[in-house]
Amino acid sequence: MQSFPTKEPGKILKIKRSPTEGFYCNYYLFIPGEAISGSCRLLVAPNNSGTSSDDIRLHDRLAQGYIRGLSRSFGRELGIPVLVPVITRPGVIPGASREGWAYYTHALDRQSLQLQVDPYKRIDRQLIGMIEHAGTILGEHGLEVEPEVFMLGFSASGNYTNRFVFLHPERVRAAAAGGLKGMPLLPAEQRKGRKLYYPVGVYDLAELTGRPLNFAAVRTTPQYLFIGELDANDTLPYGDAFDEREREIIIDVFDTVPFKEQKESNAPILLKRFDFAEKIYAEYGLPAHFVVYEGIGHGFNDQVWEDLFEFFRQHTD
Repeated sequence: MQSFPTKEPGKILKIKRSPTEGFYCNYYLFIPGEAISGSCRLLVAPNNSGTSSDDIRLHDRLAQGYIRGLSRSFGRELGIPVLVPVITRPGVIPGASREGWAYYTHALDRQSLQLQVDPYKRIDRQLIGMIEHAGTILGEHGLEVEPEVFMLGFSASGNYTNRFVFLHPERVRAAAAGGLKGMPLLPAEQRKGRKLYYPVGVYDLAELTGRPLNFAAVRTTPQYLFIGELDANDTLPYGDAFDEREREIIIDVFDTVPFKEQKESNAPILLKRFDFAEKIYAEYGLPAHFVVYEGIGHGFNDQVWEDLFEFFRQHTD
Protein backbone atom coordinates (compact mmCIF):
# COMPACT_ATOMS: atom_id res chain seq x y z
CA MET A 1 0.00 0.00 0.00
CA GLN A 2 1.42 3.36 -1.06
CA SER A 3 0.38 6.80 0.18
CA PHE A 4 0.40 9.91 -2.03
CA PRO A 5 0.17 13.53 -0.88
CA THR A 6 -2.84 15.58 -1.93
CA LYS A 7 -3.55 19.30 -1.97
CA GLU A 8 -6.75 18.61 -0.05
CA PRO A 9 -6.93 17.54 3.61
CA GLY A 10 -6.51 13.78 3.53
CA LYS A 11 -4.48 11.24 1.63
CA ILE A 12 -4.53 9.00 -1.42
CA LEU A 13 -3.69 5.32 -1.04
CA LYS A 14 -2.73 2.92 -3.81
CA ILE A 15 -4.16 -0.50 -2.96
CA LYS A 16 -2.59 -3.55 -4.57
CA ARG A 17 -4.62 -6.21 -6.34
CA SER A 18 -6.01 -8.96 -4.10
CA PRO A 19 -7.43 -11.98 -5.98
CA THR A 20 -8.34 -13.65 -2.68
CA GLU A 21 -10.66 -10.71 -2.00
CA GLY A 22 -12.14 -10.70 -5.47
CA PHE A 23 -10.16 -8.18 -7.53
CA TYR A 24 -7.23 -8.61 -9.91
CA CYS A 25 -6.27 -4.98 -10.42
CA ASN A 26 -5.06 -2.15 -8.21
CA TYR A 27 -7.20 0.75 -7.11
CA TYR A 28 -6.73 4.22 -5.67
CA LEU A 29 -8.58 5.42 -2.59
CA PHE A 30 -8.88 9.00 -1.37
CA ILE A 31 -9.52 9.32 2.36
CA PRO A 32 -10.72 12.75 3.52
CA GLY A 33 -8.70 14.25 6.33
CA GLU A 34 -11.47 16.18 7.98
CA ALA A 35 -13.71 14.34 10.43
CA ILE A 36 -17.07 13.25 9.03
CA SER A 37 -19.87 12.88 11.52
CA GLY A 38 -21.98 9.77 11.12
CA SER A 39 -21.81 7.66 7.99
CA CYS A 40 -20.76 8.76 4.51
CA ARG A 41 -20.99 7.64 0.90
CA LEU A 42 -18.08 6.31 -1.12
CA LEU A 43 -17.83 7.84 -4.60
CA VAL A 44 -16.74 5.24 -7.18
CA ALA A 45 -15.39 6.60 -10.47
CA PRO A 46 -14.42 3.89 -13.02
CA ASN A 47 -11.26 4.70 -14.95
CA ASN A 48 -10.99 5.24 -18.70
CA SER A 49 -7.91 5.45 -20.90
CA GLY A 50 -9.55 6.11 -24.26
CA THR A 51 -7.31 3.49 -25.84
CA SER A 52 -6.05 -0.06 -25.40
CA SER A 53 -2.52 -0.63 -24.14
CA ASP A 54 -0.51 -3.48 -22.66
CA ASP A 55 1.43 -0.95 -20.61
CA ILE A 56 -0.14 -1.09 -17.15
CA ARG A 57 1.70 2.14 -16.33
CA LEU A 58 -0.51 4.07 -18.76
CA HIS A 59 -3.73 2.94 -17.08
CA ASP A 60 -2.20 3.47 -13.65
CA ARG A 61 -0.96 6.98 -14.44
CA LEU A 62 -4.34 8.06 -15.80
CA ALA A 63 -6.21 6.59 -12.82
CA GLN A 64 -3.85 8.34 -10.40
CA GLY A 65 -4.39 11.66 -12.17
CA TYR A 66 -8.14 11.08 -12.09
CA ILE A 67 -8.30 10.52 -8.36
CA ARG A 68 -6.08 13.52 -7.69
CA GLY A 69 -8.59 15.66 -9.56
CA LEU A 70 -11.57 14.10 -7.82
CA SER A 71 -9.97 14.59 -4.41
CA ARG A 72 -9.71 18.31 -5.18
CA SER A 73 -13.27 18.53 -6.47
CA PHE A 74 -15.59 16.06 -4.77
CA GLY A 75 -13.23 15.58 -1.84
CA ARG A 76 -13.36 19.31 -1.17
CA GLU A 77 -17.01 19.96 -2.06
CA LEU A 78 -18.62 16.92 -0.46
CA GLY A 79 -15.98 15.69 1.96
CA ILE A 80 -16.38 12.04 0.90
CA PRO A 81 -13.95 9.21 0.12
CA VAL A 82 -13.32 8.36 -3.54
CA LEU A 83 -12.35 5.08 -5.23
CA VAL A 84 -10.84 4.85 -8.73
CA PRO A 85 -10.01 1.34 -10.01
CA VAL A 86 -7.11 0.67 -12.37
CA ILE A 87 -9.04 -1.58 -14.73
CA THR A 88 -6.76 -2.24 -17.68
CA ARG A 89 -7.74 -2.37 -21.32
CA PRO A 90 -4.96 -4.47 -22.87
CA GLY A 91 -4.05 -4.98 -26.49
CA VAL A 92 -3.54 -8.70 -25.87
CA ILE A 93 -5.38 -10.98 -23.42
CA PRO A 94 -3.74 -14.43 -23.24
CA GLY A 95 -6.36 -17.16 -23.44
CA ALA A 96 -9.09 -14.89 -24.85
CA SER A 97 -10.81 -15.71 -28.14
CA ARG A 98 -10.48 -12.15 -29.48
CA GLU A 99 -7.76 -9.55 -29.62
CA GLY A 100 -7.57 -7.56 -26.41
CA TRP A 101 -8.73 -4.27 -27.92
CA ALA A 102 -12.08 -5.89 -28.81
CA TYR A 103 -12.89 -6.17 -25.10
CA TYR A 104 -13.94 -2.67 -24.09
CA THR A 105 -13.41 -3.27 -20.39
CA HIS A 106 -13.68 0.43 -19.54
CA ALA A 107 -17.21 0.48 -20.96
CA LEU A 108 -18.32 -2.85 -19.41
CA ASP A 109 -19.38 -4.11 -22.82
CA ARG A 110 -20.85 -7.49 -23.72
CA GLN A 111 -17.53 -9.07 -24.64
CA SER A 112 -16.00 -8.05 -21.31
CA LEU A 113 -18.85 -9.64 -19.36
CA GLN A 114 -18.28 -12.89 -21.26
CA LEU A 115 -14.53 -13.08 -20.57
CA GLN A 116 -13.51 -16.16 -18.59
CA VAL A 117 -9.83 -15.27 -18.12
CA ASP A 118 -9.15 -14.70 -14.43
CA PRO A 119 -7.53 -11.24 -14.48
CA TYR A 120 -10.50 -9.90 -16.48
CA LYS A 121 -13.35 -12.20 -15.48
CA ARG A 122 -16.46 -10.25 -14.37
CA ILE A 123 -14.85 -6.86 -13.89
CA ASP A 124 -18.16 -5.65 -12.50
CA ARG A 125 -17.88 -8.10 -9.61
CA GLN A 126 -14.23 -7.18 -9.21
CA LEU A 127 -15.28 -3.58 -8.63
CA ILE A 128 -17.65 -4.78 -5.91
CA GLY A 129 -14.70 -6.57 -4.33
CA MET A 130 -12.76 -3.29 -4.33
CA ILE A 131 -15.72 -1.42 -2.81
CA GLU A 132 -15.99 -3.92 0.02
CA HIS A 133 -12.21 -3.89 0.56
CA ALA A 134 -12.19 -0.08 0.63
CA GLY A 135 -14.98 -0.11 3.20
CA THR A 136 -12.73 -2.09 5.54
CA ILE A 137 -9.83 0.33 5.07
CA LEU A 138 -12.06 3.36 5.61
CA GLY A 139 -13.43 1.73 8.74
CA GLU A 140 -9.88 1.42 10.04
CA HIS A 141 -9.59 5.18 9.50
CA GLY A 142 -12.69 5.84 11.55
CA LEU A 143 -15.10 6.33 8.64
CA GLU A 144 -18.39 4.48 8.57
CA VAL A 145 -19.34 3.94 4.92
CA GLU A 146 -22.83 3.22 3.64
CA PRO A 147 -23.14 -0.01 1.60
CA GLU A 148 -24.66 1.80 -1.41
CA VAL A 149 -22.16 3.97 -3.29
CA PHE A 150 -22.26 7.01 -5.52
CA MET A 151 -20.97 6.42 -9.05
CA LEU A 152 -19.59 8.87 -11.61
CA GLY A 153 -18.40 8.20 -15.14
CA PHE A 154 -17.85 9.94 -18.47
CA SER A 155 -17.48 8.60 -22.01
CA ALA A 156 -16.53 4.90 -21.80
CA SER A 157 -16.57 5.00 -18.00
CA GLY A 158 -19.96 6.71 -18.28
CA ASN A 159 -21.18 3.61 -20.12
CA TYR A 160 -19.60 1.45 -17.41
CA THR A 161 -21.43 3.46 -14.73
CA ASN A 162 -24.81 3.41 -16.48
CA ARG A 163 -24.57 -0.32 -17.22
CA PHE A 164 -23.36 -1.14 -13.70
CA VAL A 165 -26.57 0.40 -12.34
CA PHE A 166 -28.59 -2.24 -14.20
CA LEU A 167 -26.27 -5.08 -13.21
CA HIS A 168 -26.05 -4.14 -9.53
CA PRO A 169 -28.69 -1.52 -8.68
CA GLU A 170 -28.79 -2.57 -5.04
CA ARG A 171 -25.15 -1.43 -4.75
CA VAL A 172 -25.71 2.11 -6.06
CA ARG A 173 -27.35 5.00 -4.20
CA ALA A 174 -27.14 7.42 -7.17
CA ALA A 175 -25.18 7.54 -10.43
CA ALA A 176 -24.12 10.25 -12.86
CA ALA A 177 -22.94 9.38 -16.37
CA GLY A 178 -22.11 11.62 -19.32
CA GLY A 179 -20.78 11.40 -22.86
CA LEU A 180 -22.81 8.25 -23.63
CA LYS A 181 -23.06 8.96 -27.37
CA GLY A 182 -26.76 9.43 -26.75
CA MET A 183 -27.14 5.71 -26.03
CA PRO A 184 -27.58 4.77 -22.38
CA LEU A 185 -28.62 1.18 -21.84
CA LEU A 186 -32.35 0.91 -22.50
CA PRO A 187 -34.49 -0.58 -19.70
CA ALA A 188 -36.42 -2.68 -22.21
CA GLU A 189 -36.22 -6.26 -23.49
CA GLN A 190 -37.70 -5.61 -26.94
CA ARG A 191 -38.48 -2.69 -29.22
CA LYS A 192 -39.81 -2.59 -32.78
CA GLY A 193 -39.89 -6.38 -32.72
CA ARG A 194 -36.14 -6.50 -32.01
CA LYS A 195 -34.65 -8.23 -28.98
CA LEU A 196 -32.52 -5.70 -27.13
CA TYR A 197 -29.44 -7.70 -26.23
CA TYR A 198 -27.09 -6.21 -23.65
CA PRO A 199 -25.63 -3.57 -23.85
CA VAL A 200 -28.40 -2.09 -26.02
CA GLY A 201 -31.06 -3.28 -23.58
CA VAL A 202 -31.74 -5.90 -20.92
CA TYR A 203 -33.18 -8.78 -22.97
CA ASP A 204 -30.50 -11.35 -22.02
CA LEU A 205 -29.02 -9.70 -18.94
CA ALA A 206 -30.04 -12.59 -16.68
CA GLU A 207 -28.44 -15.10 -19.03
CA LEU A 208 -25.21 -13.10 -19.20
CA THR A 209 -24.86 -12.48 -15.48
CA GLY A 210 -26.53 -15.52 -13.96
CA ARG A 211 -29.00 -13.44 -11.97
CA PRO A 212 -32.32 -11.78 -12.85
CA LEU A 213 -32.56 -8.05 -13.37
CA ASN A 214 -33.59 -6.36 -10.11
CA PHE A 215 -35.90 -3.86 -11.76
CA ALA A 216 -37.43 -2.77 -8.46
CA ALA A 217 -33.98 -1.60 -7.33
CA VAL A 218 -33.30 0.10 -10.68
CA ARG A 219 -36.52 2.09 -10.17
CA THR A 220 -35.17 3.46 -6.88
CA THR A 221 -31.71 4.39 -8.19
CA PRO A 222 -31.53 8.02 -9.38
CA GLN A 223 -29.45 8.60 -12.50
CA TYR A 224 -28.12 11.88 -13.87
CA LEU A 225 -27.42 11.41 -17.59
CA PHE A 226 -25.91 14.29 -19.54
CA ILE A 227 -24.49 15.26 -22.93
CA GLY A 228 -23.02 18.36 -24.55
CA GLU A 229 -25.11 19.78 -27.40
CA LEU A 230 -21.97 19.80 -29.60
CA ASP A 231 -20.85 16.29 -28.64
CA ALA A 232 -19.94 14.44 -31.84
CA ASN A 233 -17.94 11.62 -30.25
CA ASP A 234 -19.65 8.52 -31.64
CA THR A 235 -18.45 4.95 -31.05
CA LEU A 236 -21.23 3.31 -33.07
CA PRO A 237 -19.12 2.74 -36.21
CA TYR A 238 -16.27 1.03 -34.35
CA GLY A 239 -15.83 -2.66 -33.58
CA ASP A 240 -14.42 -2.22 -30.11
CA ALA A 241 -17.62 -0.64 -28.75
CA PHE A 242 -20.32 -2.66 -30.56
CA ASP A 243 -20.42 -5.80 -32.64
CA GLU A 244 -22.36 -6.05 -35.89
CA ARG A 245 -25.55 -7.39 -34.29
CA GLU A 246 -25.60 -4.64 -31.66
CA ARG A 247 -24.94 -2.01 -34.30
CA GLU A 248 -27.84 -3.20 -36.46
CA ILE A 249 -30.22 -3.18 -33.47
CA ILE A 250 -29.14 0.34 -32.48
CA ILE A 251 -29.54 1.71 -36.01
CA ASP A 252 -33.03 0.22 -36.25
CA VAL A 253 -34.37 0.88 -32.75
CA PHE A 254 -32.85 4.34 -32.27
CA ASP A 255 -33.65 5.19 -35.90
CA THR A 256 -30.12 6.52 -36.23
CA VAL A 257 -27.05 6.38 -38.44
CA PRO A 258 -23.41 5.97 -37.47
CA PHE A 259 -20.73 8.34 -38.67
CA LYS A 260 -16.94 8.20 -38.59
CA GLU A 261 -15.93 11.81 -38.97
CA GLN A 262 -16.22 13.64 -35.68
CA LYS A 263 -17.83 16.92 -36.74
CA GLU A 264 -19.96 19.32 -34.74
CA SER A 265 -22.55 19.20 -37.53
CA ASN A 266 -23.11 15.54 -36.65
CA ALA A 267 -23.90 16.25 -32.99
CA PRO A 268 -27.68 16.38 -33.63
CA ILE A 269 -27.55 12.65 -34.37
CA LEU A 270 -26.42 11.98 -30.79
CA LEU A 271 -28.99 14.40 -29.40
CA LYS A 272 -31.76 12.57 -31.28
CA ARG A 273 -30.67 9.28 -29.70
CA PHE A 274 -30.50 10.93 -26.28
CA ASP A 275 -34.04 12.25 -26.65
CA PHE A 276 -35.31 8.80 -27.66
CA ALA A 277 -33.62 7.18 -24.65
CA GLU A 278 -35.17 9.77 -22.32
CA LYS A 279 -38.64 8.81 -23.53
CA ILE A 280 -37.95 5.10 -22.93
CA TYR A 281 -36.66 5.73 -19.40
CA ALA A 282 -39.77 7.78 -18.64
CA GLU A 283 -41.98 5.05 -20.10
CA TYR A 284 -40.49 2.54 -17.64
CA GLY A 285 -40.76 4.93 -14.72
CA LEU A 286 -37.04 5.24 -14.00
CA PRO A 287 -35.81 8.19 -11.88
CA ALA A 288 -33.38 9.41 -14.53
CA HIS A 289 -32.69 13.07 -15.23
CA PHE A 290 -31.55 13.76 -18.83
CA VAL A 291 -29.63 17.02 -19.32
CA VAL A 292 -28.21 18.68 -22.45
CA TYR A 293 -25.53 21.32 -21.86
CA GLU A 294 -25.34 24.13 -24.36
CA GLY A 295 -22.07 25.26 -25.90
CA ILE A 296 -19.91 22.23 -25.07
CA GLY A 297 -18.95 19.03 -26.84
CA HIS A 298 -17.48 15.85 -25.39
CA GLY A 299 -16.36 17.32 -22.10
CA PHE A 300 -17.20 19.41 -19.03
CA ASN A 301 -17.62 23.02 -18.04
CA ASP A 302 -18.13 24.68 -14.66
CA GLN A 303 -21.90 24.30 -14.86
CA VAL A 304 -21.61 20.55 -15.32
CA TRP A 305 -19.44 20.24 -12.24
CA GLU A 306 -21.76 22.41 -10.17
CA ASP A 307 -24.76 20.33 -11.21
CA LEU A 308 -22.96 17.07 -10.42
CA PHE A 309 -22.06 18.32 -6.95
CA GLU A 310 -25.68 19.32 -6.36
CA PHE A 311 -26.97 15.98 -7.66
CA PHE A 312 -24.89 14.00 -5.19
CA ARG A 313 -25.65 16.46 -2.38
CA GLN A 314 -29.36 15.85 -2.93
CA HIS A 315 -28.84 12.14 -2.40
CA THR A 316 -26.56 12.41 0.60
CA ASP A 317 -28.36 11.09 3.67
